[in-house]
Amino acid sequence: MFTALALAAACSGSDGAQGPAGPAGEAGAAGPAGPAGPAGPAGTAGPSGPQGPAGEAGASADGGSGGGMDSTAPVEASSMPDSGTSMGDATVSILALSERAQQGLKIAPVLLALSGKTPEEIEQIAEGSYLVNAVSACADCHSPSPTQYLAGGVTIPIGGPYSVVSRNLTSDPATGLKDTLAQYLQASRNGTDILNTGQALLAHPWQYERWMGTSDLEAIYAFLKVIPPVSNMYGADNKPTTPAVPFPGVYNEGAVVRQLPPDTDFMDAQVPDPDFTMRGLAVVPLDVAPPTDPVQQALYGRGSYLVNAAVGCPECHSNPDRNYMSANQQVLTANYMTGGRVFVAGPLAPTVRVTRSMTANLTGAQHGFFNEPGISFELFVETITQGAHVDESVDGSPAPPLSYPMPYTTFRQMTLTDLQALYTYLRYVAVNAPVSGANDKVTQRAARYCASTADCFPGETCDMANTECVGSPCAADTDCGACQTCSNMKCVAPDSMSVCVQAGI
Repeated sequence: MFTALALAAACSGSDGAQGPAGPAGEAGAAGPAGPAGPAGPAGTAGPSGPQGPAGEAGASADGGSGGGMDSTAPVEASSMPDSGTSMGDATVSILALSERAQQGLKIAPVLLALSGKTPEEIEQIAEGSYLVNAVSACADCHSPSPTQYLAGGVTIPIGGPYSVVSRNLTSDPATGLKDTLAQYLQASRNGTDILNTGQALLAHPWQYERWMGTSDLEAIYAFLKVIPPVSNMYGADNKPTTPAVPFPGVYNEGAVVRQLPPDTDFMDAQVPDPDFTMRGLAVVPLDVAPPTDPVQQALYGRGSYLVNAAVGCPECHSNPDRNYMSANQQVLTANYMTGGRVFVAGPLAPTVRVTRSMTANLTGAQHGFFNEPGISFELFVETITQGAHVDESVDGSPAPPLSYPMPYTTFRQMTLTDLQALYTYLRYVAVNAPVSGANDKVTQRAARYCASTADCFPGETCDMANTECVGSPCAADTDCGACQTCSNMKCVAPDSMSVCVQAGI
């Protein structure tokens, strides 16, 4: 904007010499704005300002996914906080949690009471969630319905007239978990039934759980203390009196007695055992040397820990798995992971669409899954995550599903690292210590449930007395459903006295 200046008046007179200029007058009023000039060149960028603090995620005040018991899909990555998550009074960096703890928080099927917990406590609780919900399949026996997570009350037959009832593991003061931490550890190590003096727990797989690291057992207990309380009254066990088995302090139930790595040193400081690989190397039931490659040995050790302690795979995939009448609960290594155990679905049959199933042979020299041609880690992961036998060259098409009670919906929530460890261990055992001869079992697929012939495949009929599909063509019993026999080239249901139904193969 320009300001006009008033000019001084010239002196009057004709053609006289011009006098000196007078003083400048006062500035006049502002004139109208002129047109804008062209933009000048851009200036150089200034220095960057300091980085602002990371924002907090708007997570629930109590943490957990808040999904129903069947919500098994992981949380979408976009919904997870990038830096930290607020849980009541505690704020913990997601990136500071271990991989398994992060997964444990994602898959927790109920809201967790995490208000006031320290980051260390949240790590422990989240690890416990991972063990309960991705590894040990606790809900299969302890959750009677989707709305009664770990509330117990499921009746489990244990042979003859006997049955046990799963306990309420929630914090409900009247009907929930009564064990102190010390009692919980004792029950896990020795099988001590806290509610029935002088008796051991039956059906609960403490014979495998006893080999878990103390910090893992403590993590499970910590998780159980922060799940919602559920009131659930149920009946008592009806079981024979069986004494608890003292914890031996060494691994003594396999082919080789091995020392267990210590939890603490002479100053009571915790001895590190990352991923419990050293403990896993100690609890291998077979007389087999581990891999010499350090990376493979670590995966093998972690895989053994999962198989032989945390998951307890041989309980279902060995028939029988151990001598439960022996003083040390001896593992029957001749049957190790060769399948043949039979499960009768009973009242669950209409839901699981299976009347009877048989566990698969995993380590047999000729018939073991981990010795099949074309076996690979990728195939194993597809089998677990899809819940189906996906190798069409062996299983045909369409891929038959993994049958009840295989808890693949639990196992597929494991981290990829743990799935790799499982594969590494089982494949190594199958190759380096395969079971051969009569114990290398040819197992049968599941006997499918039916309410009418319309539920069966073309050419089959529904055996209404047994509620299972029969009549498919066969050349041998192994072509038929679990415990069915091949008669006149047709599969028929087993009779009421079938040894297979009662004891498997």
